[in-house]
Order: sequence, then structure tokens, then C-alpha cells
Amino acid sequence: MPDTHLALLALFTVIPYHFGRLDTWLMPWLIPLLESQAVGGVKVWMKIGISLLVVAPALVLFEQLATQRRINPASVNSQAPRWAELAWILGPFSLSYLLLLAPRATFAFIQDRYLLGLIPAAIIVLLRLYQDRIANKVPPISLVMLTAVAFYAGAGAHDLFAGCRALVQTVQTVENSGVPRRYIQAGMASDGWAQIEGGGYINDSRIRVPAGAYNPNIPNRNLPDECQYSFASFTPTIIPKYFLIFPPMSCFAPTKFPPLRYTTWLPPFHGTIYVQQLRPAVN
Repeated sequence: MPDTHLALLALFTVIPYHFGRLDTWLMPWLIPLLESQAVGGVKVWMKIGISLLVVAPALVLFEQLATQRRINPASVNSQAPRWAELAWILGPFSLSYLLLLAPRATFAFIQDRYLLGLIPAAIIVLLRLYQDRIANKVPPISLVMLTAVAFYAGAGAHDLFAGCRALVQTVQTVENSGVPRRYIQAGMASDGWAQIEGGGYINDSRIRVPAGAYNPNIPNRNLPDECQYSFASFTPTIIPKYFLIFPPMSCFAPTKFPPLRYTTWLPPFHGTIYVQQLRPAVN
């Protein structure tokens, strides 16, 4: 059913693009550090390619599992686990995992990385279905696909850590110039830790002890929406004068601090962190 495959692949691309969420839908577990790639960027096209390599085989596999009859039981590996055995091995853990996620899914949102614990169970079930319905062994192309995804995931993790190291180094450079940490905005993780050290807690409306700890008065800097920082309401002890960002933004002004360039494994094989500041108010 090639027409079905093409239609579903088109939906995976057109619908997210229409709502401006293409980058999030395609590979949300590899969020670019400190950047927002426009559609057409090198990394975005790499994500599209890897995503299609994942989606297309999955569609073919599910179609074959749904349409093909079970193969001759005599040809199935006698050492393969029975479905009842898999249910006892994977069922209790998977059910418990889902029950633990239920409260958060009810009152907050679920990020895809929260489901990583279920991926091994899903892979085992899919392999057993393949063995039961299609063939006793997976084709060699599966190894090629596994290698490609593993390399991309490993390279993405390397680039993330490289960016984090560069971020820490940039913060230290600004601090060493005499700027207190509370005047530096450097991303959720860094700012969250600075808020805990400076204020003792992350600012949140649900805080009850000590009484009056929540601070709802976050200064409005009259910045455009694309320059607003959503995590600022959680870190009121940080009053930023310097902003560590990538790429440079027109709503901020340059500073004396030079950009810090670091090496990545994925194109464009480098990243840059810039230190900018608020533009002077115009009277």
C-alpha cells in the first residue's frame, strides 16, 4: 500500500509545518542547545532525513504485521520466548511504569524522554512480532538503520555536552570580569542552579513554606515575544544584564565579550555562544 505510506508521511510533515512545529514533531528528543533552527537549516534537514528513515520502515512493518498471516510455526526459532513468557517478563514493569507516569500526565505534560524506559519492551515485542509473522531473522538493512540512528544519537549527545561545556566556560568568563552571577542569564539549567544558590528555591506559585516565598513580580523588560525568556519567572533573583544566546538577536546589543566557538560532530561542525546585553532605553 504505497499510497498509504506516502499519505501518512505527508501528514507527518505538512501538519506540523502548518502549525509551526516541524522541528518539535520530527525529532523532539534532540533539542538543539541554545538555538532555534529555521526550516531549511542544515540540522533541520538532517532531522527530516533521519525521521523519515524511522517513520517509513515503521509504517511498512506495521502494515506487514497487520496484513500477513502467521508464518509456519515450525520455521520459528524454538528458543524464541513465548508470548505468555514475554507478558510475565515485560508486563509488570511496563504497567508499573505507565502508572507512575499517570499522575504527571494528568496534571502536567509528558516529554518523550519519559518513555525511554518503555522503549526496550516495545523493541522486544516488535522483534517477536516480526519473527512470528514475517521472518525468523531481521534483514541486514536493519543493522544499517541501527548504525545510522546510533551514530546520529551519539553525535547529538556529544554536541549537547560540547555546548554545555562552552556555556559553563562563557559564564565563568563573564563572572571573572567582575560581573555577579545574578546579572547573567544563561539558560534553564544554569539559571535554575544560580536561583537555588542565591534564593534557596525555584520560584513557584505552589510554594507554601515559608509563607510568602513566592515572588509574582517579575520585571517586564518590554522585549519582543521572541526575546522573552519563559523561565525568568522561576528565577527572580537573577536580574540579567548579560544574555548568553545563540544566535545573536536584534533585540539585544553587543558586548565587549567575544563569542565562544566550539566544535560539533554534526553539521555545521561548530557552534557559537554570544554574550549580549539589553539595549539602552530610548527616551
